[in-house]
Amino acid sequence: MHFYGDEATISQIVKEIVTMHRFPTVGQIASLSIGTPIYHGAFFYYILLIPGIFTSFNPLGFGIFTALLSFSSVILLYFSLKEFWGMKLALLTTAIYAFSANVNFYGRWEWNPNIIPFFFILALFSLERFLHSKRYFLPVFFFSIATLTQLHLTGYLFLPILVVLLPILYKRCKDWKVWGISIIAFFIPWSMTIYHEFKTGFSMTKALLHFFLTPSHTSLIDHFVKGYTTMMFLFQQVIGIDQSILILITLASIFLLMKYWLKDRNNEKGIMVLFILLVFLFSFIAYAFYPDIVYIHYGEQLFALFPFLVAIFISLLIQKKELLIAGIFLFLSVIYLNWLSYSKYIIQGDKSYYFENKICNTIKNENSNAVVAVDLNGVENPNFLSYVCDNEYGISLSSIQPEIIYHVSTDYISTYHLSREYRFFH
Repeated sequence: MHFYGDEATISQIVKEIVTMHRFPTVGQIASLSIGTPIYHGAFFYYILLIPGIFTSFNPLGFGIFTALLSFSSVILLYFSLKEFWGMKLALLTTAIYAFSANVNFYGRWEWNPNIIPFFFILALFSLERFLHSKRYFLPVFFFSIATLTQLHLTGYLFLPILVVLLPILYKRCKDWKVWGISIIAFFIPWSMTIYHEFKTGFSMTKALLHFFLTPSHTSLIDHFVKGYTTMMFLFQQVIGIDQSILILITLASIFLLMKYWLKDRNNEKGIMVLFILLVFLFSFIAYAFYPDIVYIHYGEQLFALFPFLVAIFISLLIQKKELLIAGIFLFLSVIYLNWLSYSKYIIQGDKSYYFENKICNTIKNENSNAVVAVDLNGVENPNFLSYVCDNEYGISLSSIQPEIIYHVSTDYISTYHLSREYRFFH
């Protein structure tokens, strides 16, 4: 399991909520920060209290919790699509999503972007239920959207989407009791951020306004190209096939979605299509104008929608007898290529948490009372190793006059070498 610096910091903050009553009001600093710090939301820490309390803040407990949300998202995705799109398309989408190597990789360890797919699919599911006259799913939809905005700054793209949808949703339900609960549900994830903003004179709001209002010196064409290349990069990372094929899939599937929305924009399915199209549109805009490198975890809200586009394209192929084999071949190719990546990067991949436990267990078995330090790949007492040793084994690593220094080199996959250096102080 993947467990390094960010994960150790998150685990420690969650642990201190209970053990030291330190209640964070902001998350980690975002890479977008220029001058005044811009933070991710703090709500992620409070979500992790659920597994933290029950597993004594064990990193494996946090990882299992993330994996359970990821597994639940597969089931939710199927039911989100089944009623409007039919069983065949729902099964195709779910299968491609479930077999995606990167969906599985990011869905198995604690990190704030890694639960974005679950809450996006929960938003999709709750919107689908609401449109089927289940009005009390509206608060779930609002809660999911608010949580997405807390998990990563890319979640802010859901705010304009929500503004666009508000009049449409209000036409479907004018019950003020439902809307009152929905507003409360929206502000629950935002409560600590709002407190921080009042306390700091709206420092983060000013920083965000400064960022958005600062004119860009890049041409619109360059922005468009960046948005396009980023979307194709993310698409390939999730699906795993050649970009030239993905371009064809994107054009065909988006065209069909737009055609359907223009034809039936006022019915329930049309509203769902509008939501999906808006997510693609605002994601594209966000990537086009983002001033730095866009990494794959910036696109986790699209992890479920890319398989949906591929499923639409495959369903088009298999509807015609002469293209049936091509559709089956494309589906099997996606599954096979992702299995190869899954085998390489997950089954045979990073085992950092295993090796961290191995180091700490060795220290505990050999030295119960000695002052110990660890030089791990040239770094003294890295915070992730210190957290595992302290939380799981009751060992406090120290840089002050250590009696024994363990020198460890590892690639966190298969290579592992440990030696000891003994020091004596008078």
